[in-house]
Amino acid sequence: MPRGADRETLLRLGQRMLDTMAHRGPDGQGLWVDEKAGLVLAHRRLAIQDPSDAAAQPMATADGDQVLVFNGEVYNHAEWRGQLARDGCGFGHRGADGRPARSPGDTEALLHALRHWGPDRSCRRTRGMFAWAWLERSQGRLTLARDRLGKKPLVVAEGPWGMAFASQLSALLTLPMVGRRLQPQALDHYLRWGHAPVDHTLVAGVSRVGPGEVQVWEAARRTARRRYWQAEVVATMGARQRLAPGPETTARLEAVLAAAVRDRLIADVPLGAFLSGGIDSALVVALMQEQGDGRTLTYSIGFDDPHCDESPQAAAIAKALGTRHTSWTATGSQARDLLSQLPQITDEPLGDASQLPTTLLALQASASVKVALTGDGGDEAFGGYPRYRQAMGLLGAVSRWPAPLRHLGGLAISQVRPARWQSMADRLPVSMRPTLMASKVDKLQRWLQADGPLQRRLALMQRWDPAGLRGGRSEGGAASGPEADALCGVECDAGLHESERMQLQEMCDTLSADLLAKMDRATMWASMEARSPLLDDRVLALAWRLDPRLKAEGPRSKEILRQLLARRLDPALFDRPKRGFSAPLTRWLGGELKEPVDELLHSLCRHTHGRWSTGAITAAWAAQQSGRSHEVDRLWTLVALEGWRRRWGLELP
Repeated sequence: MPRGADRETLLRLGQRMLDTMAHRGPDGQGLWVDEKAGLVLAHRRLAIQDPSDAAAQPMATADGDQVLVFNGEVYNHAEWRGQLARDGCGFGHRGADGRPARSPGDTEALLHALRHWGPDRSCRRTRGMFAWAWLERSQGRLTLARDRLGKKPLVVAEGPWGMAFASQLSALLTLPMVGRRLQPQALDHYLRWGHAPVDHTLVAGVSRVGPGEVQVWEAARRTARRRYWQAEVVATMGARQRLAPGPETTARLEAVLAAAVRDRLIADVPLGAFLSGGIDSALVVALMQEQGDGRTLTYSIGFDDPHCDESPQAAAIAKALGTRHTSWTATGSQARDLLSQLPQITDEPLGDASQLPTTLLALQASASVKVALTGDGGDEAFGGYPRYRQAMGLLGAVSRWPAPLRHLGGLAISQVRPARWQSMADRLPVSMRPTLMASKVDKLQRWLQADGPLQRRLALMQRWDPAGLRGGRSEGGAASGPEADALCGVECDAGLHESERMQLQEMCDTLSADLLAKMDRATMWASMEARSPLLDDRVLALAWRLDPRLKAEGPRSKEILRQLLARRLDPALFDRPKRGFSAPLTRWLGGELKEPVDELLHSLCRHTHGRWSTGAITAAWAAQQSGRSHEVDRLWTLVALEGWRRRWGLELP
């Protein structure tokens, strides 16, 4: 916090930050001030374990020397208590009001674990999700840490004035000393991928504590930054210790998944699960039913467009498993109402349009539960996306061609205009006609001309070429700055198949910065918590040891998860092509969302006129409206950016 600030100033700034995060913790708040150190610790509470006042935060040790603020859950804290007791570490602390207290919850266990084991050992011993700040007053040291995959957010602002940290960027933007200047390289990353870098925000001077990272601050200066867990290390070790396909491996995974689900059933509040029509959430719910009371509450959301609506399949799975199921239908008018709140919901731009239905689902479910288990991470851990299968098949074979031959093939394809490719596809019988032919050919052409896994991933997934959007020469998919730091090291990992390298890149970047961020923002906006058993560190360690053929090969993905689910459900209920969790955005963009999206895109064009190639934006919008091209992801990236920019009065470079 600001150097030299008095107690009243510190309290006022802390409360201002807390007010922006009321939805993340509606069950209470606490402020703790050390005027001499110029520090205020503030906490908003969502009471999940031990809802009593004994677990209130900030939480201090009995001698007042160490103070903790903590967001998340430690599922194995009961085991810690026995270990700490055997080591002679007694329990007892003081709450934010200074009165003695004792709590059976995880916060007190974490506080004493940090004092006894230190931050790195405590993080490695933790099964759960967390972002915490631990103050050692006698050492003048503040330590920040984040869980392995970054399920819980933690952002840090620093400058000559000092430092501040929070669970939300918007909380930091309430501080007058935090600037509103955008970081150009981070913005380029956002335009390419639809999300900010995993260890940066879009605002200059505001970074993130990275997934699996510990940071140490002394005298408002960062003195150490280290990783206690790295996905690339786990993946590489797994590739060196492959498990042979067979009943023993399947049984081993089943036991680990059951343990991960069992851990996440710990709660002192009502708990349920989000259930889609897919494999991942169905397997999680099936394991919940086996280990709970057999009366699992499940929730799904559907749409009035049958091409996107998986709610009938979810209902059929719920019926077969015997859960108490509730489903809702999301409408375009609901999406329109939610669009105006998107900058507050996502906190920073997120070009993932499924944020809308995810938030609607969370808002509905929060009326009856405070915790929901999800199937998040199944695609990244077990090779669920079609692009992984493509990398195992034709695209993987093509990537092994000599570079000159690949480049020549890409050049030959580029000589035919995209409209011509689409015209040729339209002449085929309907049963054989590929969808979005022009887009697919364009991706193939870029894949052929790409060198290395990162560039090939860009060929399949890049939304905008930042240089091209600004009217300059295209960068050809090159990455630089923060995204290169975060991703390029993954390319050198030996022993991984092409598809696994792509999985690893997405686990190191997109999973945390997009998918987990989307779920965290949606559920926290509804004042509830999401838990992801498929991303348990034990599950991930085992998943990386699996033969790639058990994950992404041929027409089917996640073969080993299908085997486990088939023991519990009729395969006819889930054995169908992957559709993903997506709203009927194409229809909504031509209907209820057309007017507000049109206004946001025109606002962006006016704001960037003379600096950005606004013709590319208007062309994409026109192509989407005419049905000539599917531009939803690209357009939503800009819509989310402009809504956020206007909310905070930011200037785009």
